Amino acid sequence: MYLDEVEIKRFFKEIRSCTRNANSHFLFTYMNKQPSGSLQFESATKLVDCWLWLKKEMFRWGIATSELPGFLLANGSLTARVRC
Repeated sequence: MYLDEVEIKRFFKEIRSCTRNANSHFLFTYMNKQPSGSLQFESATKLVDCWLWLKKEMFRWGIATSELPGFLLANGSLTARVRC
């Protein structure tokens, strides 16, 4: 959530290049992009949004859960399993 898409892709490429075992797993979290396109916690209130804004804690990247498997496959994953 704190990296932009270019940095995320570079990070996944680096992880893949360091992985020699095809059975390796990489566990991560991500911000689920809301249908409106916004990046925020699903349970966030306006107060949370305001707090994050005051702290200059802006989320830079997220992806819809439905788009995640394709993103992972396009960025070096041999398989893409998404668990919510």
